[in-house]
Amino acid sequence: MPGTSYTFEAHLTPGTPTLTVSSQNVSNKNVTFTWNKVSNVDHYDLRVYNYGDYNVGAPYGEFGISGSRTSSSIRLPKGKYAAYITAVSSSGAEAGSEWITFNVSDPPGTPVLTINNIYVTDNIDNGGVEFKWTKAANTDHYDLRVYNHGNYDTGAPYTAFNLPASQTSTKMKLPIGKYAAYITAVSESGAEAPSEWITVFNVLEPDANANFPTNIKTYKMWTGDTSTVGYDCSNYN
Repeated sequence: MPGTSYTFEAHLTPGTPTLTVSSQNVSNKNVTFTWNKVSNVDHYDLRVYNYGDYNVGAPYGEFGISGSRTSSSIRLPKGKYAAYITAVSSSGAEAGSEWITFNVSDPPGTPVLTINNIYVTDNIDNGGVEFKWTKAANTDHYDLRVYNHGNYDTGAPYTAFNLPASQTSTKMKLPIGKYAAYITAVSESGAEAPSEWITVFNVLEPDANANFPTNIKTYKMWTGDTSTVGYDCSNYN
């Protein structure tokens, strides 16, 4: 109307964020959530629910997250969850993300890998080099990797994957050579815990076992190892 002034307040709707979590199965209980930065946002509200229980307020979350932030880390107990994030403008307008679901599980324990001797001479006759390891907690399976010593730039040429969680040893036939190995415990969620490396062991001629002490000088020169390996080598230097 003529002579009448009006004041309008613009209520800008924020953009819609996309919420993600590092994995659908999280083994670290400190779960990190990330999202994209959106327009017209003052802050974000992150809500995390126990999966299937949405009748009460979110038991976990972070509210009033600065509009400049794009991540949040929340410690969660083992379980299954659903979550979403809301972008909130300065006027209170909201835009919610899609829901995501994920699981939190315990990480696997760390196995200890061993072999009976760093000089293996019964590789073929007894079914191969025997590897043993300690049983690790929260493990779904084990993956064993054996490398040619000093050559780690490509994938392990000798492997035994998906060994059952109940298994604590396996044998592997290897050509004559010098090797290094480690084993990884893998949880149901796919989290991994590798053992320490067996940094060097040697596979020798299959028939050397019958006369091992008389050949020790040759073995030591070939491998560069000066240890006695349980034998008196003083007469073979």
